[in-house]
Amino acid sequence: MALPEIKLARILVPTDFSPAAEHAYRWAHSMGRAFKAEVILLHVIEPEVTALTPLSIPPTPSTEEEIRERVRLEATDLLSRLSTEFPHARTLVRDGTPQDLILEVAAEVDAHLIVMATHGRTGLAHVAFGSVAEYVIRRSTVPVLAIRHAHSKSPR
Repeated sequence: MALPEIKLARILVPTDFSPAAEHAYRWAHSMGRAFKAEVILLHVIEPEVTALTPLSIPPTPSTEEEIRERVRLEATDLLSRLSTEFPHARTLVRDGTPQDLILEVAAEVDAHLIVMATHGRTGLAHVAFGSVAEYVIRRSTVPVLAIRHAHSKSPR
């Protein structure tokens, strides 16, 4: 019995611009070249982004929108710099919850593979922050390649 051919035309790569995400992106780029697949970089701006700003006063709706727009411009700029290094990449910036949007965008762009970093959190850090990669792996309808960065902490 012949095995079905694997179709790999689009690879989705979520990024938070961390060194671990960059490492995963390089894997995706190599796979994209090997399979002649389009690589799609995705950055998600989380709703809590304004809570992390160094403002001493609570943000008003206008300052909140200004902050989000600055974050969006910075993300777009970083993604465009990455895509110039790898010209076959497409970039997307979305607002929302990363784990949900990764799955939504994967379906939207008809991704055949998701390549993403895992930060290697364990113990309390894993419980407190959860794992976007784990969430995506458990719920994705397409294969997910979780790339562990060399500088991630290894489980004991």
